[in-house]
Amino acid sequence: MKIINEADEKFKDKQGELCEFLFGMLREINVIERKIIERQDSISAKIPELTVAQIDAEWEALWEDYHKDYQHIVADRCTEKLLLKTYGMSINSNITYRWAEESYKDCTAVFQMSTPKKAVIEVRYSFGGLDYADRFTLIKSGEKWLVNAHNWWTAYDNVWHRGHI
Repeated sequence: MKIINEADEKFKDKQGELCEFLFGMLREINVIERKIIERQDSISAKIPELTVAQIDAEWEALWEDYHKDYQHIVADRCTEKLLLKTYGMSINSNITYRWAEESYKDCTAVFQMSTPKKAVIEVRYSFGGLDYADRFTLIKSGEKWLVNAHNWWTAYDNVWHRGHI
C-alpha cells in the first residue's frame, strides 16, 4: 500500500502511528472474517446431514461468536457514535478490508491531519473492475485515538455513504 502524507507539517510524524492503529484493527477484523467464512463453509457442507434445528443452532452459534469477537476488536477502538451504527452485521466470501493486509499493494491511502485531535485516512482501491474508497475519521479522546466515522464510496454511484465498522 502506498501512503501519501498530506498532513500539516507538524502532524506528519503521526502517520505511522495512526495508520498502524487503523490498519491493525482492520487486519484483526479480517482474521475473524476468515474464521467465520471457514465455519460458514463447514456448516454448509454439513447441511444434508443436519436437521433444521441443528442448522439453526449452528448458524446462531456462528453469529454469536462473530459478534463477540468483533466487539472484542472494536469496543476500545471506536467511538460510541460509530458503534451505535452496528458492526459485524454481514459477511460474504470477500474479506471486507482485504486492502488493509500488508501484502495488498494495489491501493493508495491518503493521511490527512490539520488539528491535534482529528485525522482522516482515505484508502482507494479497485476490485472486480470497479473503483472503491473507504474513509475513516479518527479523533483523539484523552490520550487515546478512536475511529469516529467510516464512509465508503464506489465509482458505481460516485457518492460517499455513511458506513459502519
